[in-house]
Amino acid sequence: MGKRHKCLTRDWILGQFGMKRGEAQKRYREFVSAGMRGGEGLWKEVRGQSILGDSLFFEKVLIHVKAHENIEEIPRRQRYVGRPGLSEILTERKIRGKEIRAAVLEHGYSQKEVAEFLGVHYSTISRKVNQTIDARRKT
Repeated sequence: MGKRHKCLTRDWILGQFGMKRGEAQKRYREFVSAGMRGGEGLWKEVRGQSILGDSLFFEKVLIHVKAHENIEEIPRRQRYVGRPGLSEILTERKIRGKEIRAAVLEHGYSQKEVAEFLGVHYSTISRKVNQTIDARRKT
């Protein structure tokens, strides 16, 4: 059996809860108890479905994830973790090709997601995306 990664050791785990062993053990017990009670606990701090940490950590992970947005083996929601919401991209809820193209091609939203947000059929979104692609090719 090889050497364990440090995050799998008792000292490392307790170190995440405090510098003094007694205080760290107390906080760890509280953490586990809160999870067993089914409270929101740390889950309200999770960003982008899977990232838990302070703002600096989140930004570092976001930079790393953005560099791998094209890897299809990574689920879409995790690849585009820092993307703006549809309400930010499609601000006026109008069917504008440029914004729809950005939502689908740059921010990874499916045509169905965009269509549901705008209250139209997904084929309408498909046409808009294709029209803007065709228009860009001509220029």
